[in-house]
Parts: sequence; structure tokens; C-alpha cells
Amino acid sequence: MGARGFPKTGGRRKGVPNAATTASRRQAQAFGEEALMTLVEAMRDGETRQVRIAAALALLDRGYGRPGLAPEPADEKEDEGPKRIIVQFVDPKDGTLRDLPAPCDG
Repeated sequence: MGARGFPKTGGRRKGVPNAATTASRRQAQAFGEEALMTLVEAMRDGETRQVRIAAALALLDRGYGRPGLAPEPADEKEDEGPKRIIVQFVDPKDGTLRDLPAPCDG
């Protein structure tokens, strides 16, 4: 619904690309190779480690896509039963691992 309870009318039809966005995309793509080479240069010769890592990540995102959740393999069993999660804490005094106390039943 639009403003004051009236149905929305007008505007672009669904699926029709925005002309301004399309034109901007074309202009930006004209600099694509130069932009990639700038990222490569920053990755190789950046003044700080942070700059080099940011450039490397940007290149990886463009080359392989942004990382996401890996899909579950189809051949694995759907229901393997309940999972067990173990949480451990590091003792700041001596660096030893300590298990999370078990919850009290009752």
C-alpha cells in the first residue's frame, strides 16, 4: 500500500532496469581493467600490511565471489542425531583450558 492507504501506482514495471543505474554501471565497467590493476599494485606494493590485505581480499571477492556458507553435501545423512557443543574457557592466570560447567537439571 502507498501513502494514506492507497494502492501504489506508477513507477517502473517490475523487471525493467533503471536507466541511470545501467548507464553508471557501463561507465564504471570501462575502468574495470585499470581498477583491477590498481588493486594488484596495492596488494603487491601497499605501504601497510592492512592495505595489502584489503586489496587481496577485494581481488579474491571479484575473482571467486564473496565467501558464504558452504552447501551441505547431498550424500550425507540428513539426520545424524543431536550434536554436542563443547565450550572451553582459557584461564587468564595460567593459560589452561577449562570446560564450561554442565547445566544443572532441576
